[in-house]
Amino acid sequence: MKKILVFGHYGRDNVGNEMGLRAFMEYLNQSDPHTVITVLSHSKRKTENNHHINAIGRNQYKAIYHALKSADVVIRLGGSLFQEEDQGKSSRFDMFIFFLAQKFKKKTILYGNGFGSLLNSFDRRIAQDVLNQMDLLTVRDQNSKERMQKIGVNKEITITSDVAFVIDCPIFEEYFLSEDHNGIKDKHSNNGKRIGIVPQAWGESTDYIETLARASDHLIGEGYEVVFIPMEIEKDQKIIQEIITRMDRVPKFIDSEYRWMKILREINGLDLLIGMRLHALIFATICGVPNMGIKGNDKVASFMKSIDGSLLDGKKLDVIHLLTTIEGLFQHKSEQLDKMEKKRLSLQKKAVKNFNLFKDILDNFQEY
Repeated sequence: MKKILVFGHYGRDNVGNEMGLRAFMEYLNQSDPHTVITVLSHSKRKTENNHHINAIGRNQYKAIYHALKSADVVIRLGGSLFQEEDQGKSSRFDMFIFFLAQKFKKKTILYGNGFGSLLNSFDRRIAQDVLNQMDLLTVRDQNSKERMQKIGVNKEITITSDVAFVIDCPIFEEYFLSEDHNGIKDKHSNNGKRIGIVPQAWGESTDYIETLARASDHLIGEGYEVVFIPMEIEKDQKIIQEIITRMDRVPKFIDSEYRWMKILREINGLDLLIGMRLHALIFATICGVPNMGIKGNDKVASFMKSIDGSLLDGKKLDVIHLLTTIEGLFQHKSEQLDKMEKKRLSLQKKAVKNFNLFKDILDNFQEY
């Protein structure tokens, strides 16, 4: 019976991270139901309640020490390291976890991560030393691989895809049904005119906020149902409220009491998603929901390029261009769905490859 310690940004009401963890757990359970997983979380209670799995708080240092000592494999699952948003603070903690695991002679894996721009020579040196001792390095895009190589990581780096692509939407739909007996929303209700908007605060410019407000007013006037959806609930609620206060009409919005699985259920019921957050676009793609990205960071741009999807620049966003793009997506919906399904299958194949690389290490593990 193998023991795995998984860590990342769990327990912080970030829908994308929770989705990735659920996908990994589900797929691993199908492959090897006897493997024991422990999750290092920002909120032990939330992770245990949401996923019915053993968790340890990130500030429970003694418990972390014992978990590292007893684990066979230590994995950082999904997400991004050294993002500019957190100034590298949480990533230094993650590097320290790997450092300890390597000192304890555990197998260490970076599994389908992104890799941001490091901020100083200290971060670069630590990351180089730790990553060059990893047993497996997989990243979700070419930019992440190039950034690792630029700082001197000379281990083999495999480009795969986001961990969530490892399973199909029906797996998530089973959870939707188990949590809400009313079932999954009908994508054809409201005459096929339900548009979800997933905004994100970024940069100093606020022009895009006004653009989203004006475009949403127009869409509601044309008979569309506009739904604002948070992916990182606490942060995104603030920007959603700012958009709504600038609107003349009343949209629907998902409040903070929604659990993360219900937010995914809401996305699954859309006819179009407009997203500034990566995992909203990923989940829409998994479940066959047409989507378009608004570039606020490189992660969104890289993903939309990988699916050959529509991408607008948030810094140059204007109402006419946005509405015209939306209209074009509805007019050519079937063509987009066909193209998106081919891309999804390709990304799923890469995600399964990621899992198989991890399983090879797990299956060939020999205790020191």
